[in-house]
Amino acid sequence: MRYSISMRCIDAQFDADGNMLTDGRFRYTWNAENRLVLAQELCAPSNRFPYTVSYAYDHRGRMVSKRITENDGQDTLVSSTTYLWDNWNIIRETQGLGVRGQGAGGPWLLVESESENLF
Repeated sequence: MRYSISMRCIDAQFDADGNMLTDGRFRYTWNAENRLVLAQELCAPSNRFPYTVSYAYDHRGRMVSKRITENDGQDTLVSSTTYLWDNWNIIRETQGLGVRGQGAGGPWLLVESESENLF
């Protein structure tokens, strides 16, 4: 199956460090260590509000969270992901109620409910 995508000219802008500031669809914000901390959607499909994606890092520069919110005036949460690290290895990724991880036996998924944990 083939997909075709029509492209239009995009005027990308960069800062002095080479970080993209805008690509026509998103406006990007970078921290002092050149890590992406915010991506704000400038134009969205007609069936939803534009999204804002924010990233947080720990003192070692590892991403510890990613949040997607709608720019609807109330910053409605669309998605939230947190990451737990063991040195430089991600050992747990939490999305909503689901938890993904990596252990000695390989990848696993823990689904949490209000009353019990299901493996």
